[in-house]
Amino acid sequence: MRADVALHPFLSVATDCAPAAVVEDLFVDDLPGRYLVAEPPASLRCRPPLWVDHAEDERRFFFGGRSEGAFDPVYPFAAAGVAVLPHARLVGRGYVVVAGDGRVVAESVSGDHVLATDGHFEKQTVSVEVDGRRHAVPVAVRGHPSRPRLLPGRHILPTHHWHFNYHHWLVECLPRLRHALEWPSLAGCPVIVPPAMAPFQRESLALVGIGSERQVPFDEGDWRVASLVFPTIGQFAPAELAWVRAGLLRAVAGRGAGAGSRPGLRSAGPPEAVHGPRRLYISRGDAATRRLVNEAEVVAALAPLGFARLELTGMPLAEQVARFANAEIVVGPHGSGLTNMLFAPRSAALVELMPRDHVNHCFWLMASVLGQRYAFVSGPVGTPARDFEVPAERVVRAVAAVGG
Repeated sequence: MRADVALHPFLSVATDCAPAAVVEDLFVDDLPGRYLVAEPPASLRCRPPLWVDHAEDERRFFFGGRSEGAFDPVYPFAAAGVAVLPHARLVGRGYVVVAGDGRVVAESVSGDHVLATDGHFEKQTVSVEVDGRRHAVPVAVRGHPSRPRLLPGRHILPTHHWHFNYHHWLVECLPRLRHALEWPSLAGCPVIVPPAMAPFQRESLALVGIGSERQVPFDEGDWRVASLVFPTIGQFAPAELAWVRAGLLRAVAGRGAGAGSRPGLRSAGPPEAVHGPRRLYISRGDAATRRLVNEAEVVAALAPLGFARLELTGMPLAEQVARFANAEIVVGPHGSGLTNMLFAPRSAALVELMPRDHVNHCFWLMASVLGQRYAFVSGPVGTPARDFEVPAERVVRAVAAVGG
């Protein structure tokens, strides 16, 4: 093999790292590292959507071409944990993690396209003979590996490839900081962050108490970290959503309580009431994709029911948290803005509008985790940008179905 090409097999921190019984066991200089289960595996039976009518085609679309009875509504949550990886490398905009023994951490790669970001890696399969039998083994091939920048000390990595998206940041990245704020052994531990964060990212870190003095911007090059703290992603795990929800609600309440309140997760009390509508239509009118073609018609039909149109682009995170904390019913096309249902009361309801070309269950799952009511209306796609249309009267009936 050429000297400027490296083969990296894959490892899973959950199965290939030495198990740690307690937090203190994590910080041992063993390769590839140690792993502690912080949350055991669990499952949740999702509640069926509140259907507007008995249209079988709508149900089959939502359930992936199957009847409702043939769809398994039980969602499994994998165990969530924390690995500490000595001498690990962090590579590129894909935030690919390579353990100190040269294996790529599978939990850092959500797909082959992430692995190939910036052209650092390419996934291939090699044939290996073991005991007279040949086996196909997936590997990450890296050409022209660079000399890494050395980063001494212990650092925690909450970030992954999709960090720039509001939904992925709040639901997947931010919860990975939970242990950095709760474990004494990680008190003050520097946090690796993206190089040019969006306002919502900077504000969320401030709200949970990660100040700029703890933030280490990753230049998205090639770093070798002396001790990389790598929390896994909980994928809507109830404990993680509850942590983000409670933490940001308290922090926003503390911010609004005056200069004497303490910032971050230590602030207490519910957020101050926002003087505004409790029924919200969340617009994607300024988005590049998945716009509702007949939005004006839908908004006009919802107005007599007390709904107000709201665009979230550019709105400070604290204001979004406070507005949704006061919400009763939210209607809107599928998009990151609906992630704010995380801050809505348990008694709130979501009516999600979705183009009928691809179904995404993430907000249904979130509603089930949070105990909120959920309804669903889909409509045909009319443009390459996946802009779509839904009958306004069906949206009104969906609002009635969730209690409006």
